[in-house]
Amino acid sequence: MTTTRVTIQGVTITTTVANHTSLVDNYISELKSFFNFKSMKVVGFDVVWKANTSGGITNKVAILQLCVESRCYIFQLLYFDRMSQSLKSFLADPKITFVGVGIGGDVRKLERDYGLECRKYVELGKLAASVYGNPCLIGYSLVDLAREVVGLDIVKPSTVTQRNWNERLLTEEQVKYATIDAYVSFRIGKRLLTWF
Repeated sequence: MTTTRVTIQGVTITTTVANHTSLVDNYISELKSFFNFKSMKVVGFDVVWKANTSGGITNKVAILQLCVESRCYIFQLLYFDRMSQSLKSFLADPKITFVGVGIGGDVRKLERDYGLECRKYVELGKLAASVYGNPCLIGYSLVDLAREVVGLDIVKPSTVTQRNWNERLLTEEQVKYATIDAYVSFRIGKRLLTWF
C-alpha cells in the first residue's frame, strides 16, 4: 500500500494504491464516510488493463479506480488473493451512482473478469448531452468533458496509457494518470447530476 498526493489545478487529491484484499474493508468504509448526510452518492469510476500486443485473449482488468471528493483509491485487482466482499457490496449498492467515460464497457469487463457487478452507473458523455441539450457531447473524451463541464484543463499522455498496468509497483506517472481519470469523472458527474 502506498499513499500519494496528486494536485490537479490547485486541488490536492489523496490517492492510495492497494494490492491486498485485507486492506479494502477500511478503504471502502472511508469512501462511504464522505456520503454522510448527503442524498446524492456519486463515485468517480474507471478501470485500466494492460494493452494487448498481439491477438488472442484480452488481458484482465489490472486496476479499479474509485474517487469521492478528494479521496481516490486504486485497487490492483490482479494481486488480490480473494475478492473483497465489502468492495462487491459497495459496487452493487443501488444508492450509489458510479460515473465515468466509457463506463458501460468498463463495467461489463469488470464483471467478466472478476464477477464484480456495478449496479448503477452513468455514462458521462450521454449525461452531458442530456443536460446541455447537445448530442455532440456523447462522443466527447474525458479531457473534452473536463474542459466543457467543470473548466479543468487536464493532460493524459498516451505514453502513460501504454505502460504496463500489470506491474505491482506503479510509477508516479501511472498513479497520477489513474487519479486524474477517477477524480475528474467524479467532478463532472457531481456537477451534471445536480441538474436532476
